[in-house]
Amino acid sequence: MESIANKSSARKLPLIVVLLASAIGASSVSAQCVHGDLDGSGGVTLPDYAAFVDCTTGPHGDPAPPGCAPVDFDADTDVDLLDFGTFQRVFGVTHGMLFPNREFGVGDGPRSVAVGDLNGDGNLDLAVANRSSDNISVLLNRGNGIFGDDVLYGVGDGPTSLSVGDLDGDGDLDIAATNTGIPPDFSDSVSVLLNHGDGTFADHVTYGVEVAPRSVAVGDLDGDGDLDLAVANESSGNVSVLLNYGDGTFAVGVSHGVGDEPSSVAIGDLDGDGYLDLAVANSGYPDGYTVSVLLNSGDGTFADDLLYGVGPNPTSVAIGDLDGDGDLDLAVVNSGAFGGGYSVSVLLSGCVP
Repeated sequence: MESIANKSSARKLPLIVVLLASAIGASSVSAQCVHGDLDGSGGVTLPDYAAFVDCTTGPHGDPAPPGCAPVDFDADTDVDLLDFGTFQRVFGVTHGMLFPNREFGVGDGPRSVAVGDLNGDGNLDLAVANRSSDNISVLLNRGNGIFGDDVLYGVGDGPTSLSVGDLDGDGDLDIAATNTGIPPDFSDSVSVLLNHGDGTFADHVTYGVEVAPRSVAVGDLDGDGDLDLAVANESSGNVSVLLNYGDGTFAVGVSHGVGDEPSSVAIGDLDGDGYLDLAVANSGYPDGYTVSVLLNSGDGTFADDLLYGVGPNPTSVAIGDLDGDGDLDLAVVNSGAFGGGYSVSVLLSGCVP
């Protein structure tokens, strides 16, 4: 499908909200999640992340992944916040910064956002997956945290997650997006859009995965220097790994079993052997609420998953060295069940064999 011309600037909804940090004193702030040193402690710590609120987006009411990407959009040395969706709960943050928001129109039912320099001008741009309109919005940064009108690129049915990376090795950031579909008509593909080098993109190419792909992550899984794809397939209970041929085209996906209803996948070297492993949040209940860890054999194939218990309805997982010991740990968002259980689980790397 060819790109769709910019929509009118008069379009009001749906919107993506960019909150830019300013030094005009403390205030409360409402946001989907907060990263960065909001309390002035001198470092980014887990309490800074704890300002998470679970939310839903779109008309279907199913939990959305956080989709929060904190970066310094306007190069003013402040950590900015990116937020979208419908707030279910509002929290207060004191002794922090005031974040005035600016809103930019995107497609219908925005579900996920990624940040990267898409046109190579040194400024960070936005890509947004619009589930209800089956497309991706690209918003180019004018250099001051203000974005031009979005350009829409068609993808498959119901995109819910996207990731950016140089998939064809030409130095430009490309886009990979999961096509989840909308219940009961789930889809089973991932779209790849290659960058022309100026922040415009070629027509998407689809690759088959399993049913209801919910999350995609990018990393060099087989150690050949090219970025591969890992896709969490919610309805199939597995993760598809698609290895890159080196030119931005991909081999047939190989599936690896995980827990029930995987909703998020992240990539990192969890066992310190130099190979990138997978962590997957499993939001389904039959196995108990869990996160799966799949250790890489070194060639892009993976051992059977190891299951670790977390809180109810885990919908997102992130990887980072949370305790400063040089090993990568896991943070898992638990969206809760039966009106409670809203939490973040932290799994320190000493628990991973």
